[in-house]
Amino acid sequence: LQKKPNVLTVRVGEEHLLYYMVTDPAGNILEQGDLNIIESHSEAFTIRKDYKSLLKKREDEISLAKEERDYSVDIKDVKAGYVAYAIRAILDIRDKYDAVIFLEDYSGDFVNKRRANLKAVYQQFQSALINKLSFYVPSGRLYSEAVQLSAPVSSLDDLKGQRGIVYFVNPAYTANA
Repeated sequence: LQKKPNVLTVRVGEEHLLYYMVTDPAGNILEQGDLNIIESHSEAFTIRKDYKSLLKKREDEISLAKEERDYSVDIKDVKAGYVAYAIRAILDIRDKYDAVIFLEDYSGDFVNKRRANLKAVYQQFQSALINKLSFYVPSGRLYSEAVQLSAPVSSLDDLKGQRGIVYFVNPAYTANA
């Protein structure tokens, strides 16, 4: 990392499952966007998934199923798929800009101010991202060239302060991201 690194801020919002912004040390925006729709590329094809719509549709199906006392509809696989794709996308952006990562600190009243679904997806994302960074193989590198950019987490209580290149900050400081 540089002495004054770029910063990749990832936050959750009402309009975006995940929103990111990369800034340089002077605060200039280098890149920004949301991860509502995630593209996955291979040599043969490109897959575009609108996870925000997919999660909303699944939430509606669950609500309807609960009214009919049918508990077979599940959302966790969709969330897990989203988190996996989102981590890959965020790590690609992190590598592109050699950035440290700022995530929102989910403590105190802030948790109560956001929808439960967004909170759950974001906490899954935070935990999975940090665990991925504990043994990270950058794109194009060999498995033997893995690096440790954070210490792994074992509980949601570990999602605070600093964990390697990941900083948990007050959401008020990420509001412009």
